[in-house]
Order: sequence, then structure tokens, then C-alpha cells
Amino acid sequence: MSKQNIRNAILIPGLALALGACTAPGEFSASTVVSDACPKGTTKVHIKYGDSYLDVNPQAKTKANAALQFVLDPKSTRGPNGLNYEDVKVTIKGKDAAAAWISASGTASEGSDPIVCVPPAQADGTYFYLVEVEQVGTLDPRADVTK
Repeated sequence: MSKQNIRNAILIPGLALALGACTAPGEFSASTVVSDACPKGTTKVHIKYGDSYLDVNPQAKTKANAALQFVLDPKSTRGPNGLNYEDVKVTIKGKDAAAAWISASGTASEGSDPIVCVPPAQADGTYFYLVEVEQVGTLDPRADVTK
């Protein structure tokens, strides 16, 4: 097998995975690379947490066919109980059927921020979701989607 064929055998599947990261509406991608499948840009939602502390942007304004990137930011790595906040699972999920496309999870120690793509045909409106940080708490911010 030639070097070109070996390179293609390695690069093509990897490229397909990277480009497919946001192709399915609401599909989770543990990647900080937002593909061309979400051409209307990226809105970052910062999730800061630590010992008895949880803060999330209360409102994110985004577009249909754009990406919501959830930036995980543990404010301390260790709590008084010895819990490593970088390893704590953060789960993001829509509060109802209309917001079911908002679904992701991850940890800061994974080294990448969860990404959700807003479906291209998503209707304008306000979509509520939950941010749950294990052993810390839950908040219910919103995403306002426009065309």
C-alpha cells in the first residue's frame, strides 16, 4: 500500500467524523471543532462550577443551523470533600419535547467542550434546558433561537 493510500485510509474516516460532529440536529460531539455543518457560527455557553457553586449564562442567543458550545469551567479542582470537579459529569438536556435537541454531557477532564447543533429548521423561539452538575446542583437557562 502506498504512503498516499495509507494517509487517505487514516485521514478520510477522521475527517468524516469531524465533519459529521454537527450534522445530526442535537447530536452531542465531544469536540471543540465545529464543522461546516453548522455554518451560522457558534454561541458559547459558559458553565462555571465548584464547591456549592454553579453559574450558567441565563440566556444564550443563537441561530438555527448554528452550534451551541458548552464551555465547562470548574472554578476549583478539589472541593473540601476531596471531589475533583474536573471529573464531575455535566449533563445538559432540554426541559421538554420542543427542546429535546439540546442534549449533551461531558467532563472538564475530557479536554473538550460538548457541542449541540441547532437544527436547521428549528422554529424561532425560546427553549429551556437543564444544566446538571453532579454533586453540585441544577440550573435552568434558556436558548433563544432566531433564523
